[in-house]
Amino acid sequence: MSKKKPFFTAPLGHFNRTIAFYEGQITVHKRLMRKVKNVLPKQLATHVVHCLVKNRGLIVYTDAAIWASQLRFYSEVLAQTIKEESGAPVETVKIRLLTVTTGVNKDIKTPPIIPTKPTILAMQNDCEALAPSDFKTALVKLTATLARAKKQP
Repeated sequence: MSKKKPFFTAPLGHFNRTIAFYEGQITVHKRLMRKVKNVLPKQLATHVVHCLVKNRGLIVYTDAAIWASQLRFYSEVLAQTIKEESGAPVETVKIRLLTVTTGVNKDIKTPPIIPTKPTILAMQNDCEALAPSDFKTALVKLTATLARAKKQP
């Protein structure tokens, strides 16, 4: 028994120039990333997140400021390697910090954890036993704020 040919072709089954262009760009970026990571020490290479050649410059994205400062020491080696291997006209190397992780929703707010009423009362009683100081003043204000927050729904 032979399978029936589907009546409709899936949208990605057709050739699409736009998708082909972006697939080509992804391939170029992966190749560039591999070259950059091969030049760097292993510990430093794991912190390179993205890299691209734009306007005669290599832009390398990293995940933390400490690694960005370390990557600056390798900027000339990176520029020379990319020039030799890919023929891209690299004159400058910029190290950028990628501070926001994609796909993370920062709008989600978790409600504050407020202690129970007995805990707040115990804190207030402990405040009374303290000698007058800046610490006691701050603790009194804190317990008053917690008591107000606990009363709100």
